Amino acid sequence: MEWLIAVTGIPFDILILVLLAIAGAFAGFVDSIVGGGGLISVPAMLLTNLPPSMALGSNKLSSIFGAGSASITFLRNHMVDFSLVRKLLPFTFIGSMLGTLAVVSLPPLYVKPIIIVLLVCVTLFVVFKKNWGEINRTSQVAGKALYICMAFALGIGIYDGFIGPGTGTFLIMGFIFTGFDFLHASANAKILNFTSNLASLIVFFYLGHVN
Repeated sequence: MEWLIAVTGIPFDILILVLLAIAGAFAGFVDSIVGGGGLISVPAMLLTNLPPSMALGSNKLSSIFGAGSASITFLRNHMVDFSLVRKLLPFTFIGSMLGTLAVVSLPPLYVKPIIIVLLVCVTLFVVFKKNWGEINRTSQVAGKALYICMAFALGIGIYDGFIGPGTGTFLIMGFIFTGFDFLHASANAKILNFTSNLASLIVFFYLGHVN
């Protein structure tokens, strides 16, 4: 960072804001398409020496705007399967709150290594997983399949509240495995992602972990 300051002559505080703005814009662009924007924004915030829980909480504040704007676009184009998504929303909301409470209760000494390991694992998963949906094969999800989806929504909510990066990608993959094509899977995933971001942000705000 010192060499960049020396080359540009930009004060440290201003340079940090510029780099975070660039990282945030790129993360939002990536997240709206395939998810995983947190793989860019969380490491960027950690590089500013924010405490891990503060970096995660601040990232939720920025992520919710990206998820919200993408959700509005999908809703306007009638791409969301409300009959399924509305049944999954409560599980994602509750799971995200539980995950956030868990991560803020851990000492920063343990949280940062966990974040780094999970970021590496999620990045490798995103890079090498190529089975994206091309054909919409889904019918009404009910019975055992619905219960599996509810359990998945709860689990992914916990993960999003605890760490977050890669959540959108995992949600898209889950909906593709259910039978949705990529575009409809992305639409459904973005609504759940917005919900989990909102639930997590509420907890982070309440506990004072947003910069």
